[in-house]
Amino acid sequence: MAALQNLAPHKFLAAHLENIGMSASKWGELIEIDYSTASRLHRSERSLNATHIRNTAIALAIAPELLI
Repeated sequence: MAALQNLAPHKFLAAHLENIGMSASKWGELIEIDYSTASRLHRSERSLNATHIRNTAIALAIAPELLI
């Protein structure tokens, strides 16, 4: 994961989800957002907000700083 830590937040998230074999829709379910929002966040079409960051960090057991 060390190499991933240098990526921009959206790129980190996309790479991490790929590494753990999780789809954007499954990630969206985990953080309780709809498929459309999860997909747009995953593709960098929307910015992660504080709630997305907190819930993602908890759900994926990662440091929230990686998503800021």
